[in-house]
Amino acid sequence: MVKNSKNYDPLDEIIEMIVKESSAVGELSYQKLNELLPDDFRVDLIETLIKRMQSLGIVLVEDETEKGIGDNFSRGDDEKREPEEVRNDDPIKMYLNEMKSIDLLTKDEEVEISKLIEEGRRGILTNLFSIEKTFSYLDDFFKKVVEDGESIDQYFHIEDPRISSELSQKKKIQRLKSLYAKVKESSKKIKELKKGYSKMKKEDKAVVDQKVEKVFKNLIDYIEELQLNPLFLNRYIQEYRDISKQIDFEKEKLRMIEKRFDASIEDILKNAKGQGTVPLKYKRKNIKREDFKNASVEIERIQQKIKDYEQNLKCDCDEFCKIVKNLESYEKKLNRAKERMMESNVRLVISIAKRYTNRGLEFMDLIQEGNVGLMKAVEKFDYQKGYKFSTYATWWIRQSITRAIADQARTIRVPVHMIEVMHKVVKVTRSLMQELGREPSEEEIAEKLDMPLDKIKSVYKIAQETISLDKPIGDSDESKFSDVIEDVDQKSPQHHAMLSMLREKLDLVISDLSPRQQTVLRLRFGLQDDYERTLEEVGEILDVTRERVRQIEAKALEKLAHKNRADMLRPFLDIES
Repeated sequence: MVKNSKNYDPLDEIIEMIVKESSAVGELSYQKLNELLPDDFRVDLIETLIKRMQSLGIVLVEDETEKGIGDNFSRGDDEKREPEEVRNDDPIKMYLNEMKSIDLLTKDEEVEISKLIEEGRRGILTNLFSIEKTFSYLDDFFKKVVEDGESIDQYFHIEDPRISSELSQKKKIQRLKSLYAKVKESSKKIKELKKGYSKMKKEDKAVVDQKVEKVFKNLIDYIEELQLNPLFLNRYIQEYRDISKQIDFEKEKLRMIEKRFDASIEDILKNAKGQGTVPLKYKRKNIKREDFKNASVEIERIQQKIKDYEQNLKCDCDEFCKIVKNLESYEKKLNRAKERMMESNVRLVISIAKRYTNRGLEFMDLIQEGNVGLMKAVEKFDYQKGYKFSTYATWWIRQSITRAIADQARTIRVPVHMIEVMHKVVKVTRSLMQELGREPSEEEIAEKLDMPLDKIKSVYKIAQETISLDKPIGDSDESKFSDVIEDVDQKSPQHHAMLSMLREKLDLVISDLSPRQQTVLRLRFGLQDDYERTLEEVGEILDVTRERVRQIEAKALEKLAHKNRADMLRPFLDIES
């Protein structure tokens, strides 16, 4: 039932259908919920929908006979649907066969992998923000959003645990300021606790470490709530990885110098400052004082470079390299867990993609678009909400596939918001047909949807499909659609015949003129090559002045204006060139 009110909530219609379905027992399976949701349903509204269902006393349950949509996609089902005669090198068949070998996850396994993903993300954040320089990046993001007015969604994905729907920009910034203030407060507290740390006794250090660990844990909690854009996190992980490699490279140079002299860096620097002859053990290796001095210059340059890194990072280089190794370790764990979750649900993508065939996209393209939705689901899944991953992923996969069809299936792309309007128009048209018993007019549809009539008309125009000019007409392949379309730019055969006759008459008429006059007219009006020349251009060709060309042209045209000659050309006056 479509409402006319401008304040109409898009969830109202879905809630109405859900109430009807669950009125008898007060329960609804995830499978049934998926069937009730329209193809263009926004996944970001799912939390709001579930909360509204709970407020109405409707409980979502797992259907034991169905075990979720993903479990229905059995190996037998796949084999049954696939055509029997398929080449062994068919990429779709090979892909499907490969996916069959990967088992589906149980709910407990999904929770276990989700915990690994959560652990990997937290480990990355913990190590990233163990490097003080990372806080300066966070400060930059905050400044760009709050002071420079850039979009908050570019850097953070702020959510309020009390509100399931997306927050307004203003509320998001308020939430950002609150969390950012807590991060800064925790960071300041850690610095205060660490004052004079190097001079403390071992027992005092242990007490401080416990306090710092507790405050730092809270700090990471606040940063997790900020939900920093993964693109930026990956960029800074890569930046730190590159710096770590550069530091290792500089340290390797120092080790090579030690190996060359068979001495420690301290001994090399000490001998570089010494006077007189070098110790006997170096003299035997033919190492001179000058060699030590040259090496010391190189050592000091390398050490200064390492100090510059430490100053920039605000962190000891050895400690920094250790943190980077931890980062890489957590990154590998996170990626492995994500891959495991995605691989085990690709069969779910295939089962959903099969419902959207013959809508303008190839089957493999549908699978790839579904995989994009699956990746988003892995990023956003929260196992603590209680539902299975396959249920949650279904919503994201459907949205990704339907949006891809809307964006790519048409030759002329139609924006997603217009696709949604088209769906509304179709739905209202069907509803009015049942009510009125006839095809509704555009005015009636516009009134029902509370939309301008012009917009409804534009929707009908947009909805028209394009037709290939090479499309055959009828059963025969001989004639194409392009054969019956008028070419308004092409001149008719009659026109070409008239032009040919005109040329013949012109040649006859100007044959009475002198050769010089004929040449001037042919050049000036392009009678030979369809290129009309200026007086100056004709003058250059004939080696005369512009004025002389004008005089010759005027004399020639005067002769052509004679009644006998003009009568020969008058029938062709209406011909366009």
